[in-house]
Amino acid sequence: MAAPLPNASLDDVDDIDIVPLDASLADAFHACLCEVASEKPPVLGRMQGPPLEEIRDFARRVAEHGWAAFVAVADGRVVGWCDCCPQASFAIRHRGTIGMGVRASHRRRGLGRRLLSTCIAKARGNGLSRIELEVRADNVSAIALYRAVGFHHEAVKARGLRYDGPFVDSIAMSLVFEDDATRGPR
Repeated sequence: MAAPLPNASLDDVDDIDIVPLDASLADAFHACLCEVASEKPPVLGRMQGPPLEEIRDFARRVAEHGWAAFVAVADGRVVGWCDCCPQASFAIRHRGTIGMGVRASHRRRGLGRRLLSTCIAKARGNGLSRIELEVRADNVSAIALYRAVGFHHEAVKARGLRYDGPFVDSIAMSLVFEDDATRGPR
């Protein structure tokens, strides 16, 4: 695991609350997502945040359906998120895809692991039996985090992502709960 950020301790993460995403946090979540999406080199599958109204709608649907979506809140500001909602189509409703990010100022302190673990537990409790994600092949820290919580490498997607010109390979990873194979989403 990478060392904590300068002037930060691992205890700093204890002052950060992990809470379910709801409509009251949508604007703060949007600000965090926009900041992380605009980083260079890109760490998300998008290079800018979606429209605010799209995020507000997402937060409403998350709360309405009880989906797994959490934000990390420090001093009233969202500093990270992790979500995993069931797929809509009947045959793949048992699957969810992880979306997550942490502001650069709050990385390497265990916050991503806390968010991811909380989200996985809720998604599994909601009946998901397979959780998927795709990550840049050169994002060594993220890959290490995903492996540490149980994700397995499934495939390398050559030229799987493209940002303003250059292609980047991506890695498909999954976490499968074998004991839940016959349960469907709630």
